[in-house]
Amino acid sequence: MNMVLSDRWSKRINEQQASGKSIVGWCKANDLKVNQYYYWRKKLKDNETFQSQKIEWLPVHINPETANLETIKVQLGPATISLEKGFDPELFSQIVQALKAAL
Repeated sequence: MNMVLSDRWSKRINEQQASGKSIVGWCKANDLKVNQYYYWRKKLKDNETFQSQKIEWLPVHINPETANLETIKVQLGPATISLEKGFDPELFSQIVQALKAAL
């Protein structure tokens, strides 16, 4: 998200809410398009919701008898993911998010 635009629209939305004017009236007085206002209000709210989501850590169970230092296996529901040395952590994160959403 473009932080300059995000900050600018966050200030605009706060100003509109503090003004007591309707969104249409405030946008007209400030030479802004109403659809842009609603777009940014939703975008900022969605971003705020995403950033406020609680991170939940899951327990890790390691069996010393079968532990392999070369491979890590992660089980999420019915899915098992094997991670080799040098795995891409960003890709792993995306896979976990997709699995969590599907379960």
